[in-house]
Amino acid sequence: MPTLVISASHARARKGGKTFEAILVDGLGPGYAISRNDVVNLVPGSPVVLVRQDRSERREEGTLVMRPQYTGRNTPQGKRRYDVSIVNLREVTYRPEPIDRNGVAVY
Repeated sequence: MPTLVISASHARARKGGKTFEAILVDGLGPGYAISRNDVVNLVPGSPVVLVRQDRSERREEGTLVMRPQYTGRNTPQGKRRYDVSIVNLREVTYRPEPIDRNGVAVY
């Protein structure tokens, strides 16, 4: 089962994105650009890692509630944006992740 990694960086929050702390509160990571090939493999129950790799480094791990939901928006390059719903987030020892420029990794 693939693992989805999403980054909630301070830089992203300054540009209008949701903060790491806000995602922890409601379990919703909004507007992440994820390839369609990866989305079809992400199923409810897949592991999710939420990281903040800039300022203070933090890592939380949880479980995907449902497949990522298409927001109706795309990146300028045409990649679809998805909302990610996560439950059971718990803090774990920080370890960096190789995320792409959209703040996402799937492995």
